[in-house]
Order: sequence, then C-alpha cells, then structure tokens
Amino acid sequence: MRIPISFKYIIYIVTISTALPGCTTAPVLKCTEYEKAAWGRNFSNSVRKQLHYPKVAMIRGQEGTSTLKVSVGESDIYPKVSLLLSSGSLSLDNEAINAAKNTKTEAPTCGGHKESIVAEVPIAFKLQVDK
Repeated sequence: MRIPISFKYIIYIVTISTALPGCTTAPVLKCTEYEKAAWGRNFSNSVRKQLHYPKVAMIRGQEGTSTLKVSVGESDIYPKVSLLLSSGSLSLDNEAINAAKNTKTEAPTCGGHKESIVAEVPIAFKLQVDK
C-alpha cells in the first residue's frame, strides 16, 4: 500500500533539516545590560593596572578623564580603541589609549556564545598630594 506524500510536505522537511547560509539554527541570546556593565568594570580594572601617570603630566599638574571607545569582536584578544572625549592633555590621552590597547580581553560570553561589544570607558587621572 502506498501512502500519498504531498510535495509541500517534502519541501517543508528539507527546509527544516537543511541549514541555510546566513541563518542560525539555534536561538541566540543577547547579553543583558548588567552583563555588559560587568564586562566594562572588569576591563576598566585591567586597564588601571597597566596605567602609569605620565611624568610630563605630573610635572605640569595635569589631571583629567579620557573617555575611550572600546570595541571587542567575538574572536579578538586585544580591543580596538579610539578617543571619544579628551582629558585636555595629550600625554594623559595617549597613556589611556595605550594602556587600553595593550590590555588582553575577550568579548563577553552570554547564552553560551561570545558577543561583540562596544563600550565607553572613562579613564580618570588624578594627582594625590602627600601630607
């Protein structure tokens, strides 16, 4: 006995069982704002460990905050860094950029996969007076 199978049914099964180029087969979970903020804090702490107050800025008494744009792709080890807002001192800005560029990092992992991230990272320079 033959069971009639409709052509529409066969196409439906083939479409479901065949991965199409550019399509994902599993639902992709996005990182929450909390997870992105946690990544930003960890990255900032890592950058601070590499910072050195530039001697020229120290002698001149320069202080300020350099705001950086940091982007990390899914497979990047080192971030791409650019200056968003200057501290007002070229030496402070350069130190912030160099420290961020030389900080190893990974994109945040959310839902079992890494997600590219772009973040604003403020780097503050403040002189302390010894008493």
